[in-house]
Amino acid sequence: MKSKDGFPKFLQQFLIDFKELFKGWKVIEIQVLRSDNASEFNSAEVQQIYRDKGIKRQFSSPGQQFQNGKAEKCIGDVWLMTKTILLFSNVPRILWDEAWIHAGYVKRHLPTTANEGFKSPVHMITGERAELGHILPFGSLLYIAKDKHQIPDPKFDPRAQATVYVGHGYAEGRKV
Repeated sequence: MKSKDGFPKFLQQFLIDFKELFKGWKVIEIQVLRSDNASEFNSAEVQQIYRDKGIKRQFSSPGQQFQNGKAEKCIGDVWLMTKTILLFSNVPRILWDEAWIHAGYVKRHLPTTANEGFKSPVHMITGERAELGHILPFGSLLYIAKDKHQIPDPKFDPRAQATVYVGHGYAEGRKV
């Protein structure tokens, strides 16, 4: 989203993507959205989207971030994870956004006391226990096998290329 004027279109696409992503799972629709009183959340177009989708709106009071305590805590946790990831992985700072996405991905898969039965957010949504074995350490060394036609001399040339793991992809698998 380049400017605040694009929020209604962004919201529409988010609601479509959310419904498609969680189709067939326990959670399939958003009932409440909480935000601050920023102008982009109060436009007539956004209010109409909320009415059409049957979404209840909740606003926090100005300067009272503690009213969004869970969201603020979650954002703080992900930032702390991101800083730690960047510190220990020795990757360039320019990859902070990839580290942020990786930290959020890991957080969604970890069990938490905030959920009943010490379940992860993924477990709460899907009803299935979250698997952790596929999550690699950010910045770890990976080798990607080359196709046979990419190796000029198979006897002596390397058959794999060294890369760095920079997070889990959405549909394409691991990003390197």
